[in-house]
Amino acid sequence: MTGQRLTALRSLMTGLLFGLAGAVLNWFKLELFFNVDFLFGSIATMVALQRFGLLAGLSATLIASAVSILLWHHPWAIVIFTAETLLVYQLTARRRFSLLNADILYWFTTGLLLVWLFYQQIMGFSLLATLLIALKQGINGIFNTLLAKGICLLPWISSREEHQQKPTLRELLFVGLAALVLVPALGFAWFTIHHGFKRDLETAKDNHYRFSRVISQTTLDLWFAQRKLQVEGVAAVMPSPDTTPYHQLQHSLEKLSSSYSCICRQMILDSRSVTKAFVPKSDEQGNSTIGLDMSDRPFLKRVMSPPYHSTVEFFMGRIGTPGPRLAVVAPIHEAGRYQGAVLSVFKLEELQSLLDTLKGKRPVTITLLDPEGRVVVSSNKDLKPMTLFTLPSGGILRLLGDTTRQWIPDPQPGVGAMKRWLRSFLYQEETLHSLPGWKLVTQWSLQPLLLQTSQQVSRVLGVIAFVLLLAIALANYFANYLARVFVRLEENTRSLSQRIMAGDAIVWPAASVREVEGLTANFQQMAVSLQHQSLELQSLNGELEQRVQERTSDLRNAEAQMRTLINLIPDIICLKDGKGRWLIANNFDLELFGLSGVAYQGKTDMELASFSPFYQNAFANCERSDELAWQAGGLNRYEEIIPRPDGSSITFDVIKLPVFEPDGSRKALVVVGRDITARKLTEQALQDATEAKMQFLANMSHEIRTPMNGVIGMTGLLQESGLNPEQQQYVEVIRASGDLLLSIINDILDFSKMEAGRLELEQTPFDVSMILNEVIDLVSTQAQSKGLALERHLELAQPCYLKGDVTRLRQILLNLLVNAIKFTESGSVTLQARVEPGQDRRSMLLCQVRDTGIGISEQQLETLFDPFTQADASITRKYGGTGLGLAISRHLTQLMEGEIGVDSHQGQGTTFRLSIPFLSCTEADLDLLQREKAVQAPKQSRPVRLLLVEDNATNQLVARTILEKLGHTVVLAGNGKEALELLHMIPVDLVLMDCQMPVMDGFEATRRIRAGEAGEQNRLLPVLAMTAHAFAEDRERSRAAGMDDYLTKPVQLTTLSKAVTTWQGRHHGVGHAPAPDETSVPPVEHAPTGIFDQDGLLSRLDGDHELAAATINIFLDGVEDLMVGLSHALESRDRNAIAMQAHGLRGAALNCGADKVTAVAQRLEYQVREGHLEGTEQLLNELRHEIRLYCQTVQHLKR
Repeated sequence: MTGQRLTALRSLMTGLLFGLAGAVLNWFKLELFFNVDFLFGSIATMVALQRFGLLAGLSATLIASAVSILLWHHPWAIVIFTAETLLVYQLTARRRFSLLNADILYWFTTGLLLVWLFYQQIMGFSLLATLLIALKQGINGIFNTLLAKGICLLPWISSREEHQQKPTLRELLFVGLAALVLVPALGFAWFTIHHGFKRDLETAKDNHYRFSRVISQTTLDLWFAQRKLQVEGVAAVMPSPDTTPYHQLQHSLEKLSSSYSCICRQMILDSRSVTKAFVPKSDEQGNSTIGLDMSDRPFLKRVMSPPYHSTVEFFMGRIGTPGPRLAVVAPIHEAGRYQGAVLSVFKLEELQSLLDTLKGKRPVTITLLDPEGRVVVSSNKDLKPMTLFTLPSGGILRLLGDTTRQWIPDPQPGVGAMKRWLRSFLYQEETLHSLPGWKLVTQWSLQPLLLQTSQQVSRVLGVIAFVLLLAIALANYFANYLARVFVRLEENTRSLSQRIMAGDAIVWPAASVREVEGLTANFQQMAVSLQHQSLELQSLNGELEQRVQERTSDLRNAEAQMRTLINLIPDIICLKDGKGRWLIANNFDLELFGLSGVAYQGKTDMELASFSPFYQNAFANCERSDELAWQAGGLNRYEEIIPRPDGSSITFDVIKLPVFEPDGSRKALVVVGRDITARKLTEQALQDATEAKMQFLANMSHEIRTPMNGVIGMTGLLQESGLNPEQQQYVEVIRASGDLLLSIINDILDFSKMEAGRLELEQTPFDVSMILNEVIDLVSTQAQSKGLALERHLELAQPCYLKGDVTRLRQILLNLLVNAIKFTESGSVTLQARVEPGQDRRSMLLCQVRDTGIGISEQQLETLFDPFTQADASITRKYGGTGLGLAISRHLTQLMEGEIGVDSHQGQGTTFRLSIPFLSCTEADLDLLQREKAVQAPKQSRPVRLLLVEDNATNQLVARTILEKLGHTVVLAGNGKEALELLHMIPVDLVLMDCQMPVMDGFEATRRIRAGEAGEQNRLLPVLAMTAHAFAEDRERSRAAGMDDYLTKPVQLTTLSKAVTTWQGRHHGVGHAPAPDETSVPPVEHAPTGIFDQDGLLSRLDGDHELAAATINIFLDGVEDLMVGLSHALESRDRNAIAMQAHGLRGAALNCGADKVTAVAQRLEYQVREGHLEGTEQLLNELRHEIRLYCQTVQHLKR
C-alpha cells in the first residue's frame, strides 16, 4: 500500500510540474483576433499522459486548463480539455488507437458535441460562432497532440528509461510527415487570419476617423454657420428696439420669419432684455409673448458687451411648453452701444434628420454634445436631448491612435469572449470649429467586422481541418508502406546468427523499394561471411580460453607476490577509495591498529574504530588528515603520534597522496607511514646535547670573561701607576694576552651560535663610507706599529647608504684586515670597495682586502675556511690565533647570502674577495638614519626626576636601579591611577609608562595627562611607553594616546640612558620621536637562546651581579602569584584577562633572562589576542615546566 501511495504521489507531483508548464504555454497564447486564441498547454498535458499515465495527465490538464478561466472567463474549456484527456487515455490504454488517432476521434465526436452544448446552448453563441470555436479547438487540440507525440519520440526523451519501448519507424515517419504538412499549414492559417483581422480593423478605424472628421468639420460646421448668418442678418436690419415702436418691430420680424422654415420661434429684445416682438405672438397656452422679461437668462449677458458676437445656445425653454431649445442669439448694436438682441430658436427635428441622413447604413452612432456634455441630438433614439452623455457601463476605453479609441466591454463570468467582443465599438470625439466647447461623438460598432471575420476564419479553419485529415491519412499510408518493408526485413534477420550457426537455409523476401533491395543484398552477403567467420571463431575460441586461463594464473601469482612484498614491508601501507573506505592494507598496518582478522575492506576509519576502541581517537585523526590531503590536492606530509596500549607511543612520518578522476572527483587515497620514533629520539638527544653545549659555553664565557675583565681593567690601572720600563713591558704582555684570550672566547661563542643556527641578522640602515672608514681606523694603529702602509680605494657615490647587518659586516672586514696585517711583515694592506646596483631594491657591496704578505700555497687554500685550521702549525706558534676567524667570516657571508673567496700565491701576497647583497635604503630608512645620528650626537645629561609607572616588581627593580645608577631620582607608581595622583603631588621631568597594567593602563593614563587631569602643568610632560613588544597597532595606540616615544622590554642601560638624555628638557610634541615605519609588521616570536640568558641579563644591567640576583629573586617570589592569576583567567575564559596576565609574566621574564618562559608566554598572549582559546591549557602546562627548569638553573644565584 505504501508503494502505491508513493507512486500516486510521484504521479501527482509530475502532473503538477507538467501542469505548470502547460499553464505557462497557455498564457503565452497565439491570438487570431479578439480573444480567439490558439493555446499550447495541452502539449505538456499530453506528454504527461503518454509518459506518466492518467493521474499525471489528468492533474496536469486541470492545472493547465485553469488558465482558460482567466483568458475566456468561463469554466467550460476545463471540462472539454479534461474530457479530451480521459477519452484519449481510454482509447490508447486498449492499444486500439494511437495517441493522435484517439485525439482526432475525440474532437470529431465528443469534443464537437461538448462545444455545441456549452457554447450554443448554455452561453447562447450563434451557430457561426459555435462552428468557429469547434473548428479552432479541434485543430488546436490535434496539432498539440501531434507535437506532444513528436516530443515523446525525441531520442533524448524516448531513451531515458530502459523499460520504455523504443519508437517504431512507422511512428517516426507518421509524425514527421504529418508535422511537415500541419506546422506550415497552421502557421499560414494564423498569419492569414491574424493579419487579415488587423488589416480589417485598421480599415474600420480609418473609415471611422474620416467619417467623424468630415461630419464635424464640414457638414455640422456649415449648418451652424448658416444659422448664425441668418440670425445675424436679421439683427443687422433691425432698428433699435428701445426707440422703435412695437408694431413696426413685430411687422418686420413676422415678415423675416416667414422666409425661414427651420425657425420655430423668433423674438426681439430691447436693451433691458424685454421682448418687444415675438413670432408667434402667443404661446401654446394662448399667453402673450410680448413684454416678457428675459433678463434672468444667462446666455443674454454674453452678447451685451463688445465685440458683440452672436452665440449658439442650448437650454431648457420656459415660454409656452417647456422643452429643449437650440437657439442663436445675435446682438443689435449701434455706434458701439448695445441696443438689444435677436433670438431665433431652431427646430431640433431638422438637425436630427441631418444626422440620420449622414449615418445612412453605417454601423455608427452620431451624437452632438453641448459644452456641458449634454446630448443635443443623436442618431441613437435612446439618447434624449438635455440628458448627460455617458458611455455604457462595464467597459474601458483603449487608445488606438491619436484620437481614435476603442471601447472594450469588461469580461463577464459565463459569457464567452467572442460574444463579449460583439459589443465593442470605436469611439472618437471631434470639436466644432464654429462652436467652441461643442463636441461631436461617433461610435463605430465592430460587430459587423467581427461577424465578417468569423465567417472568414470559419472558412479558413474548415480548409485547415480538411488539410489536416488529408495529411494525417496520407502520412499514415506512407508510414505504413515504408515501415512494412523494414518489418519484413527485421523478421528475416531476427534470429539470423542462430540460423547461420545451425546451417539453416534463409529465404530472403523480394523488395519493392530500391534501397531496401540493396539492403537485402547486403544482408545476404553478410550472412555468407558470418558463416565462414563462425567456423574460424569456434577454432579461435578454444585457443583464447586457454590463453585466458594462463594469463589469469599469472595475474594471481603476481598479485600474491605483491601482497607478500607489501606485507613484508615494516611500514604503514594503505589504499582507500574516494569515500574513505579501505581497499588494501598490509599486515603491519592491520597489526598496529589491532585489526588482524577483521574484514576491513569497504569500511571507513570510524567503522573500523568499533573493532579497535583503543584507537578510536587515532582513527578520527586519520579521517581528518585524509580530508586535509583531499583539500590540498597533492602530496601531504606530516608527523603523527600513535599511542600504544602499554602507555608508550610511536611517531610516524606519514605521506598521503590523493588521486583524482579526470572530471576532478575523488578516486583513491594512498597512505604510507614510516616509524621514525628512533630518529625523533636521536634528534631530541642531539638537540638536548646542543642545548647543553650552548649552556656550558655561555656559563664558561661568563665565568672566564668576568675575571678577564678584572685582569684587563687592573692592567690598565697598573699602566697608569708610574711603572718602570721593565714593569711596563710585563703589564703590556699581560694586557695583550688578556685581549687575545677575550678575542678567542668571542670567536668560539660566535662559531657555536652559528653551528646551532641561532645567529640572527639585523636590518638597519648604515652609511657605507663611514663603516669602511671606521674599520680602517680600528686597524690603523696595528698597521702603523708594524710599519705597513694601510691604503683605501673606495669607489663609492657620496653619500652611499645601504640596509643590512652592519655589525656582521664590520666583523668580517675586521677579520680580513687583521689577518692581512698579521701575516704581512712589510709592504702594504689595501681595502678596495665599490657598490653595484641590482634588481628589486638590492645592491651588491664588492670588497677586496689585498696584502703583500707571506701568501698561501694551493694545498693550504683548500682548507683555509675550515674551522680551527691554519696554514700549518708554525703559523700558530708564530702568529697565534684559533683558526676560527675565516670560518666565521665565511659563515656570516653565506648567512647574508653573499660570497667570499681568496687568490694567493706563496710569497706573493693574498687577495680576499667579498661580495654581499644589501637592500637599498628607502626615504623612511634615510630619515631614520639621520634621526639616529642626531640622537647619537653628544648631549650633556643632567640628573632628572622620573615617574616610573610599572605594575611588575621585577621590571620596577631593573628600571629603577638603572636610572638611579645614571644619577636620576625615581618615583614609583603601580598603575595609571596612582600615576595621576602622584603627578598632582610631585613635580617630575619625565614619565616612563608601562602600557598593560591593571586598574588603569598606560594608554588611558596618558590620555588623561594630556587632558589635564594630572594638572595643567603636566599636559606637555614627555611620556615614554615601555612595552614587551612593538606591534604596529600598539605603536599607533601609543601615538594616538599622546605618548612621545617607546622603549622595548627588557630595559637596557644604554637604551634607557639615551632615551632619558634625548627627552630631558623637552615638551610633548616638540622634537617628536620618529614614528615607526607604517609598513612594519608585528615582530616574530621571541627566539629563546636557552633556559637562562645570563650574558644578556648582565649586559642589560651593565654587569651588575647583585642587581641581577635581586631581579631574579623578585621574579621567583612573584611568579607563583602570576601563574595563579593566569590559571583563574583561563578558567573564566576571559581573553582580555588572559592576555594581560601573559603580558605581565612575559615582561617580568624578559627582565630576568628567562628566555624560554618569555617565548611560551609570548605565544600564549598572541594566540589569545587573535581570539583562539584552543590549546591554552597545554601552553599553561608548558609555562609551568619552563618556570620549573628556570628555577633549577638559577638556583646558585638566589639569595
